[in-house]
Amino acid sequence: MNPEPSQTKVRWSEVMLFLGTTFVLTYLLDLAIWLSAGLNPGPALGILLQLQMLLPAFSAIFFGIFVFKESPLWQLRAHRELPRWFYYYFLVYAAIYVLLGGAVISSTHPEVTTMAAGAAQLLTVLGLILLLVVRIKCGKETSARAGLSRGRPRYWLLFGAGFILFYGLQTALNYLFHLGAAVDVVQLLIQIAVGQKEQFQATGSTNLLLLTAVQTVLLASAPSETTPDNARE
Repeated sequence: MNPEPSQTKVRWSEVMLFLGTTFVLTYLLDLAIWLSAGLNPGPALGILLQLQMLLPAFSAIFFGIFVFKESPLWQLRAHRELPRWFYYYFLVYAAIYVLLGGAVISSTHPEVTTMAAGAAQLLTVLGLILLLVVRIKCGKETSARAGLSRGRPRYWLLFGAGFILFYGLQTALNYLFHLGAAVDVVQLLIQIAVGQKEQFQATGSTNLLLLTAVQTVLLASAPSETTPDNARE
């Protein structure tokens, strides 16, 4: 089925509102990072950078649900469909991340950062569980209409391989042209081990770390159901 002309028209005012809000929030967070945590690697910086990655989706979901009346997310809220709760959760999730980031910035106690990292991991796993519940309850068609479909398996493989190739090529070019500083692999492994230990102390269980790893693998390469093949159907 070919889309209607009204569905393919770009609403530039909405695009600019989304981009403007996303960039303003991102640069405000970057300013807060620069004035507080700095660019020194560590758990505090990791939490703040994770918050930064949530900002584009936060802006898109917020405007889609509450501002853009032509958005499918607006229709979810208007018709009180079940998938709307996942998007509500994401907005709350991002807001709590802001509070965690503020706590990390304002506190000088290392245990605050450790507790914040554990809380962030727990919230992420809860979001994954909610997503799975919504998909099971709604079924394939409703989930696809809500933008929560799992996509086609070949695209998971394609996008996952693309991530690996991209970072592999990036590393090879950096080495070839002597860009940046060489990474101390031993020190890097030590930092990763310390970070995992802090998360374990915060959560008290390796099961939560295992669930987080599964969540990362599942969602990092997750394609959308809206693919060229589907667009022609």
